Amino acid sequence: MDATEVTKLLDICDTLEQEGMRDRALWEPVVKKVMPHIVSASRNTDMSEKRARVCTRANVNVHKLASAHMSYIFPQGNKWFRLEPWSQSNVDSEEVDSWYSEMGDIMQREIERSNFYTETYSTVIDRCAPGTGAEFIDMEEDSKRLRFTHIPAGTYAIGQDATHRVDKLVRWFNYTPVQMEEAFGYDALPDRIKAMLNNAAQKFTTKILIKHLVMPRQQLKPERYYSLPSELPYASFYIIVEDKYLLEEGGYHEFPFVVTRFLRVGNAVYGESPLLGVEDTIDDLMVSDECLKLMGQRAAVPSMGLPADMLGQVDLRAGGRTIIPIQYVNTPHAIREIAPVGNYPMAIDQKAKQEELLDDGMYIGGLQVFSNHDRNMTATEVTERSEEKLILFYPSFAQNIEDFLPGIDRIFGLCFRAGLLPEGGLDAVPQELMEIWEDDEGRKGLYFSSPRVKYCGRMAQAMERVHSSAMQNVMAIAAQWANLTQDPSPLMLLRVSKLFRYLLQISGIPARFIKSTDEVMGEQKQLNDARKMQQKAELDKMQSETIMNHAKASNLAAQYAQQ
Repeated sequence: MDATEVTKLLDICDTLEQEGMRDRALWEPVVKKVMPHIVSASRNTDMSEKRARVCTRANVNVHKLASAHMSYIFPQGNKWFRLEPWSQSNVDSEEVDSWYSEMGDIMQREIERSNFYTETYSTVIDRCAPGTGAEFIDMEEDSKRLRFTHIPAGTYAIGQDATHRVDKLVRWFNYTPVQMEEAFGYDALPDRIKAMLNNAAQKFTTKILIKHLVMPRQQLKPERYYSLPSELPYASFYIIVEDKYLLEEGGYHEFPFVVTRFLRVGNAVYGESPLLGVEDTIDDLMVSDECLKLMGQRAAVPSMGLPADMLGQVDLRAGGRTIIPIQYVNTPHAIREIAPVGNYPMAIDQKAKQEELLDDGMYIGGLQVFSNHDRNMTATEVTERSEEKLILFYPSFAQNIEDFLPGIDRIFGLCFRAGLLPEGGLDAVPQELMEIWEDDEGRKGLYFSSPRVKYCGRMAQAMERVHSSAMQNVMAIAAQWANLTQDPSPLMLLRVSKLFRYLLQISGIPARFIKSTDEVMGEQKQLNDARKMQQKAELDKMQSETIMNHAKASNLAAQYAQQ
């Protein structure tokens, strides 16, 4: 690629970065008051420098909000998503459903053995503080292990397509010449960098600015399994900015980044942080903290007024003794406190209200629901109350679902190409996901699409239970009607087994714990056979008893006849 083409790529980077700088100007002032290390990391400044005071309450709330994301949306050790078929004709196919369930289990297993949870927590911190978080998803070639990399806020810029899905990202970072050689190889480096590798003072310390641009190609090709880098749907360019030098050109089968936004308003590209809505409260709370600190200090060590000739003679230590001259013994104002600290209880009450407002603005009250319930409430009442409060977080949750779908597609594609498939391999893959193609030269390849994804974490289950409450209510009413009137017709209107199977699936129970229809029908047949055998045995017993009773009656009748 010539210098003109590289310049065009850098122009695209600059255009994306301008929008990113406008977003940064919004969140940086408030984030600096809560998590200054995020601002330091985005500017590549020394994090050991003295920082200004921060709002501790808001800082803790960000971590609580991020922890709630991980426990409610991405619970470690539990399956938080499931794969489903796109075609309605495959919905009731247990063979297809079993493949999707097993593939979902494989993807979950690979996620569990990767660094997903540590890196995603950092990404979610950015989602809750600056409002937008990003991470890179790839797989190690040798170990076939997924690798997630958090991209710090302020070190990347994004662009989106017509559906508001992020499909362009440029990030920038610094590498030393040694790191560049390790990442890209000696032959890919320009002469200036090669010269630095021969200088011991430069190769380990000199920082070289590199930009990595990923964007969709203008002409997408459907071949996703066997494709040349130049034919892949997403182009990748590593550029040395100072030299306008292309280090590496490649591509990805799927968009390799997950960009999650807390809330997206209108046509905004970046997310809106919950901190923006409570910035004034953060300022007020920091002032209240300073005032209470000063009031506490002055209450513990008050300012004293005393005669000039007693200067230096008052012992303010605990248990200290001060000798009072005789002329001041009967004078009540010889030594007295001056400049009282003000109304301390009122200040405490004001701070409590500010903290409550801050918690509500950051959804903490809705996400910490279990610790606030009455101990006398039943488990059902606690669950219902919790789900009511979780609904308040639904807009941000829905945005996260939309933003994380490319990440699931990426994980699915990486596992698919690595051969991490259910038993049967490619032969068992549902036809709706796979298509064999052949080019003009007779080369065969494989095209596969991504399956439908549904979340089944704690938050998703709460949402599903809200939507499925009508089903449960109808089943309960039908059962009560049948029980009271002995009329089973209301239940006969429902496909109870399918309805109950659907409720089991949305509950998040792993597929391996749910019996197939064949297993259920087999067990039902065994029960029916056992019931029939029991009825036959009871009938045979009754018949034998009838015969015996008839024989006894005949004998008695014969005896009476002889008499």
